[in-house]
Amino acid sequence: MRSSKQMQSGDEYMEAGLGFTLVNRKKNPSLDLSGQQMDLDDARRVREDEERRSRSHLHDLPPHSNTGGKLTKSDTGYEICIDWIRMSGPRQMRHAAVDLLSTYYGSATYGKGRHFLNSGYRFGNAGVYFDADDQQVRDHAVVDLPGEAMSEVTMSQSVEILDGLFKLGFKMCRLDIAIDMYDKPDLIDMVTQSCLNGELCRARRFEPKYMQNGKQKVGHGCNVGVRGKNGSGRYLRVYDKNLQTKEGPAGGWTRWEAELSDDCAQEAAMQMVQASDLISVALSHAFGVCDFRIDTGSEHVSRRPRVEWFEELIGEICPSRVVQTRAKSTLHSFKRWMQTAVVPKLETLSAATGHSMGGLMSVLFGEFEPDPNHLEDHKIRALCIEAGADPSEALRRLGSRRLVLITAEAGL
Repeated sequence: MRSSKQMQSGDEYMEAGLGFTLVNRKKNPSLDLSGQQMDLDDARRVREDEERRSRSHLHDLPPHSNTGGKLTKSDTGYEICIDWIRMSGPRQMRHAAVDLLSTYYGSATYGKGRHFLNSGYRFGNAGVYFDADDQQVRDHAVVDLPGEAMSEVTMSQSVEILDGLFKLGFKMCRLDIAIDMYDKPDLIDMVTQSCLNGELCRARRFEPKYMQNGKQKVGHGCNVGVRGKNGSGRYLRVYDKNLQTKEGPAGGWTRWEAELSDDCAQEAAMQMVQASDLISVALSHAFGVCDFRIDTGSEHVSRRPRVEWFEELIGEICPSRVVQTRAKSTLHSFKRWMQTAVVPKLETLSAATGHSMGGLMSVLFGEFEPDPNHLEDHKIRALCIEAGADPSEALRRLGSRRLVLITAEAGL
């Protein structure tokens, strides 16, 4: 076995902790702001087209046609594609991620960052973003491939990108799976009506969309679910793509677009990477965002029959529903939230307005009376102990008459 020094000086080396090799590149005088060598050399530019043509696919896909970045399910005519990939991973793997993406998108340009990161390599609308060394704040990098970038690669190449980024230690933040239908002009109205009829299951919130410009309809759709940290990790948009793109008449192109995030996106992407039938897995997660079942009054969703239009829409596909795991709040996460999201902003407002912290709180939020009940929260008790106050003494200071014995161990 070669030593670490020998491995790094040879033609190839093993990235620490990972079971794959990366080519050891020639020196390039062009440097990024971090002072590290950019992974964009002339030799790679020359071999780009050859690599794109010769790159093998991961999957033996079922019969399909490939239109742009889409696969077509032959028995339904549905066109399926991955419409957005966003992943977060180790900052030290950013150059390896750039190298991977350059195989599909060509050379990157170095410039400004996104997603609260100050630097990045861009491939048109796609990019790898991170904090530069001299301004480093966050020790992670973000790969963002929006719809425009995903339309430049095939479905199987999209899965190859996912697989490559997983091997680099990246995890999913967002995965959009889009299904395009060209013979469902009434689908949006059926989704909206089912929501109004109380037939929507596995989601609660829905928002019909209808946009008019004078006498002309310019937008039509329905959104289901909640995005962001308060959501389930599953969000659905059903909308008229022709109205959005202005490429054809209303009703001629309907898109069913599932936006998965965090745990839901991770599970779906892993299944797609490992799947022998990529189309079926993609469809199962796209149709599994929510369900539409007849309102029989039963509290058990599984006992309610699906509405006819949705049963016909999914056919033989078995929808997959991934449940997002919610992390429990801990003392550490609570303190981190206070330190990063609350206290700095209050200190800034205090300095900017000339008010003391107490005076600022009074001006902004009015007067509050201390509530002894808050000491029943284990995080608050732990912070009390960390600040050197005994919880029982704290209760006495707050004027509580209840005899509550709280030990230091109970508060931690």
